[in-house]
Amino acid sequence: MNLVNLACLIAFLPLQTPATKAADAPPRIARFLELCETTRRGAILQLEHEIRKQRNAPSAERSPVKNAQLEARLRQLQSGQELVVPTIAFPPQAGTIGRLPDDACYVEQVVSPNEVLIRCHFRVPVTTVRNFRAYQDIVVQPLAALVRGWKQQVFEGQDTTTQEIFEVVGRERYATQGGGSRTVLVLKPFDTGELEPYLRSVPITKPAKSLIAPASGG
Repeated sequence: MNLVNLACLIAFLPLQTPATKAADAPPRIARFLELCETTRRGAILQLEHEIRKQRNAPSAERSPVKNAQLEARLRQLQSGQELVVPTIAFPPQAGTIGRLPDDACYVEQVVSPNEVLIRCHFRVPVTTVRNFRAYQDIVVQPLAALVRGWKQQVFEGQDTTTQEIFEVVGRERYATQGGGSRTVLVLKPFDTGELEPYLRSVPITKPAKSLIAPASGG
């Protein structure tokens, strides 16, 4: 996936100042803040690479509008005025906080007004060997999850998008419609208010679209 296709996938939380106090936070919050910073730095490297490509491209392939957008986004990221929220890594671990892959999922079942069984798809890098040479490939790994506290109105059998940030609760046995059971991942919306004691900021806004997404994880 190139930078143009990634242009609308990242969620961010604006801050008044870049300083965080992750060392004082509970372990799961500290890990999340560290991942946000790592993701921000990765996005900066991606942008710098794409801007160099634009500058070195033949005149006919250059896009002044795109270049201006990339440079504006680079300045925004370099300012450190936002938390860049990563995708939940695969396989998800309890306590992990982040976005769904591509901020999207398929609704398998509406269990109750605020409980939804979803299926999302993680892009997982793997190494394969062909003709005695190692290659980096991407495989798509589907994963079912029960979301408790789902806030959007959705219908079974539809694809949907969400800008929500989720926390992995763990795994549970789930009773299926056919009378059987299966083990699924359990997610819940993450309350961004938990971050406020560890950020020198005003109340954090909801995630919003921006111009670039991280290179990995979804």
